[in-house]
Amino acid sequence: MRSAGNRSDADELLLATLRRHGLSEATALAVVRLGEELRARMVHQDIEYAAMIDMHSGAQLGPILSGEAHRVDLRPQLESMQMRRSYIQIHTHPGGLTFSPSDGEITAAHEGIQAMVAVGTNGIWYILSKAPNFVPLPPRQVAGSFTIEWQAQRPRYQIAIINGELPASALNELPHQVWQTMAPLLGLRYDRVRLEWGEDYGAEKTAAHA
Repeated sequence: MRSAGNRSDADELLLATLRRHGLSEATALAVVRLGEELRARMVHQDIEYAAMIDMHSGAQLGPILSGEAHRVDLRPQLESMQMRRSYIQIHTHPGGLTFSPSDGEITAAHEGIQAMVAVGTNGIWYILSKAPNFVPLPPRQVAGSFTIEWQAQRPRYQIAIINGELPASALNELPHQVWQTMAPLLGLRYDRVRLEWGEDYGAEKTAAHA
């Protein structure tokens, strides 16, 4: 993250998106700095890293955690959260894809987590947060709803791939489309911000922000 006078349009776009999810300027800056640190570690070692930030103070909660290629155990951070405090959970996704259903479950199930941020090796950032109208959900509802929508949308992608209209890699886009559809229905906000796709970067807002 550059200093205030030297930030790129992409930097400003990411900060603005984080602020739309309820973060203050100071906390948004802390999230971006820590996210960049986690991403730098991930580039050198292809595993997931995770950290937690206090939403109001911007202070880091506990040490950075390291995991495996496709998972990191967040229990030490979750157990360190204090009551009546709100936190931003940050972790890396080496494959650069969006949140898993279990990521959504963790965000929805823990009162102290206001938002979750995932950072990909490819420079794509994903943000999932509780909207003002969020109400606690029954266990597994987020994952179950995600799976149902994924199964509903998948045939459309498969047909397009078979017909040569889309490459096989287009299936990687399906989870993003599912979150765009399901997040507002679950009382969540969802965004994707691309920072390193040249002229193609941008924020993709869900209907929850319309």
